[in-house]
Amino acid sequence: MAFSGMFSGRVDKEYFVYKAGSGTESPSLRRIPTHDPRYNRGEDIGIIRCGDHGQFFLAALLFTSCNIREFTLHLYSSASDQWTMKSVPLDPSCNLERVDSKYYPALPHKTIQLGGSLLGWVDLWKGILICDVLADHPVVRFIRLPELMPGNYCHDSPHMIRDVHCMGGVIKFIEMEHFLIPTVEPTQEPTQGRRRPGEEANILYDWDLEPPCKEDAPDPDIWLKSFVGWRTVIWDRMVYGNCWNKVCKASYDEIMVPDPSHYEMLSELGDGSAGNLVLMNLSTDSPTLSIGGDNVVHMSSIVKLDRGRSVMMALNLQRKTVEALALYGPERKTCHPYRPCTLSKYLKISPGSFRDWKVNDLPRAISKPVPQPISMRPWRTDLGGSRHQRRAAPY
Repeated sequence: MAFSGMFSGRVDKEYFVYKAGSGTESPSLRRIPTHDPRYNRGEDIGIIRCGDHGQFFLAALLFTSCNIREFTLHLYSSASDQWTMKSVPLDPSCNLERVDSKYYPALPHKTIQLGGSLLGWVDLWKGILICDVLADHPVVRFIRLPELMPGNYCHDSPHMIRDVHCMGGVIKFIEMEHFLIPTVEPTQEPTQGRRRPGEEANILYDWDLEPPCKEDAPDPDIWLKSFVGWRTVIWDRMVYGNCWNKVCKASYDEIMVPDPSHYEMLSELGDGSAGNLVLMNLSTDSPTLSIGGDNVVHMSSIVKLDRGRSVMMALNLQRKTVEALALYGPERKTCHPYRPCTLSKYLKISPGSFRDWKVNDLPRAISKPVPQPISMRPWRTDLGGSRHQRRAAPY
């Protein structure tokens, strides 16, 4: 597992690779020598294991100046303990140079393994740059993600609504759309995104996702809205395929809670007025795909009536059921509070340690905040693009 950190009094981040112990082998932590200072985020770095002797490679991809047709690949080898650099061209079939630069992929939000020595740098707003980093003559390809769902124009962080994962050569993509009702009337009617062909389509081909060369941008509005529910869609595709296929979709009012203990826990978190729709008591975000290759999605929820209580849920969106629940306190709530990882199988966790928790045992915030409506602000340009760079797709 590769990660970055910053020590007190230091400006630059340090990179480390942790290897879990197995059998008689002890766990180890290896410091990686500093390379290009432009890489100061853990999201820029991907790791590839090589052989059975603990060797590995780290890779980072950087645009070459403003030239979208060429990248610089930085590659670290654990065998030599050194970084190397090489120029890598963009596959001409990607057609990026013919569209406006606002549709170019920006800084990655995460890096994923696609099989073998193939890595993907994921811009959750736009798409995935993929490259076989150990090839003799590597090239970069670009896979566009499906367009934003209609209600997702004004989100600042894509982690709150989107995730991408790959397992067995199949890339999966999930998006969550929140149902919001206005608490303050807008000054004008909202401007809808451009309607694309295949509105309710179950297949989205790559050419369906190509942006126009020019597009008029809507004027930003400021709305105040309250959260009332959500819906999700999962798509998948082969790494070398040419289309996204809709796997399943579900909304909050379709989710069943077959385990009586889970139902009791969710009911206690609300005011008792939701009936069977116990998920209505929760403001839910941060959908994260399971690394098991199934259609299980992990989500983080805050109790609407008590922002000091939070719930981690595992939902099977194919079956539309709650698979697991865990409570956690407000001190662990961050913008993106969790990441999928296989490290847990090496940890000694007592069975049932979470299931025995009771709702009333969960610590509350010292000063319980009053639930506030969600502020739909104009888009920020420091988080991977402006409002004008994102378009909504009708689902």
